[in-house]
Amino acid sequence: MKMLFTFLTACIVAAAALAQPNNPYNQVGKDFIKSAQIVAGEIKNGAIKTADEETIRKVQSYIPSKTQMNPSLAGQIVKMVSHNPIPLSDALKSSSLKPEVQREISLMLEHAFTADDPKHKEWLKEKTESVLSSSYDQRDKELLLSLIAIQYNQGNFEDVGRISCNTSVNGRVVETGEGMDCAGAAMLVGFTVGYTFCGIYCGIGGAVIGFVAVALGSLS
Repeated sequence: MKMLFTFLTACIVAAAALAQPNNPYNQVGKDFIKSAQIVAGEIKNGAIKTADEETIRKVQSYIPSKTQMNPSLAGQIVKMVSHNPIPLSDALKSSSLKPEVQREISLMLEHAFTADDPKHKEWLKEKTESVLSSSYDQRDKELLLSLIAIQYNQGNFEDVGRISCNTSVNGRVVETGEGMDCAGAAMLVGFTVGYTFCGIYCGIGGAVIGFVAVALGSLS
């Protein structure tokens, strides 16, 4: 009985270590990574060859993330994140997001250390507390906490190619590093463009597209 209790305790601790305990939207991040993994896998094995209406509807029916998307928006996002530097500044400027929310997203990128760096996750936990206690309305809190959850969980993605990138933030070019940093930057761009089009579900859909496009090496 003691050995069983010890084993169960270890399992609980291990599971907790994979989650962000203070973010009520952590499941959004977990579902995002599962969705991105599915989409990336199907692109690599040839099951997804185009982003037409039929393909988008089919993919939306079996990925865990709830998304909205159309071919035109998907193409716009892929085109944006294929540029180096990745243009987060441009995406934010043309967005419908409040200035204070734009600043928060810029900060998320500027603090985007290597995905598996404990400092990054600690910063995300602190940012979560800041957002939860802020005067942001519920819609903006949902947006920011969802993005934090995605960043917190993105280290669980397994298919990032060997890429390097720069990102344009606040009108200046910031070195964001390699691999997961680049995919994370593209995720923020995809989310911003999608969210401006039709809200949180287009934001999540855009984030998946931006993240996967760069994770699989779509940088020029």
